[in-house]
Amino acid sequence: MRFSPKFARWYVDYTRHHETFQPIAYKNLEKLLHREIEDPLERATILHVLKQRSPNDSYYRGWIRIGDIDLLMRLREWRSQGEVIAPLAVRQQLKEEALQDLSNY
Repeated sequence: MRFSPKFARWYVDYTRHHETFQPIAYKNLEKLLHREIEDPLERATILHVLKQRSPNDSYYRGWIRIGDIDLLMRLREWRSQGEVIAPLAVRQQLKEEALQDLSNY
């Protein structure tokens, strides 16, 4: 996940979340991706996204279960202030939901 530093400080850092959800320095993201993302195409796509983002933003990592409704609800709450970088399946799902929301207006 990526957030602005101000939002992260006030609304992410001091909220309750799973112990695997932790901040990670931008400079450590590439090494993490090489270790955790086996699919080279998915890893390349994620790296491409990251290279377009500011190293000054706040980044977080965590383990998730794809389809976990509680997690998706939290991500939806943060959607306007944050960005899911990976996994791409969750990123795509939230993008589709945001586009659907927009079409309602």
